[in-house]
Amino acid sequence: MAKNPSWSQDEDDLIRKWYPEEGPAWSEWGRLLPLRSYKAIQQRASKIGVGCIYRGPRSWRKSEDRAAVTMLAEVCRTTGRSPEAVIRRLDHLMHEIRKRRREQGE
Repeated sequence: MAKNPSWSQDEDDLIRKWYPEEGPAWSEWGRLLPLRSYKAIQQRASKIGVGCIYRGPRSWRKSEDRAAVTMLAEVCRTTGRSPEAVIRRLDHLMHEIRKRRREQGE
């Protein structure tokens, strides 16, 4: 079995930049570090002293926050509604969905 190449300074820099917010299972690692597995990235981050603030699937990543804000801005742009109006509408729609699910479960 071939040994993986040594870690480069560029790879370490990418880990220092993205690992604290995104964690080891971030889908973009495959694009940024295609020769490295999630486990290898996690081990390398530990070795170079980089911690992770991402705490699992219940915690929102910074990239997910950015995506949500981008999507909200797009809905506001295309509908002419304020962010507050869109959020209120989504809250109302979610309430209706939950209500229908409860009624169907009875």
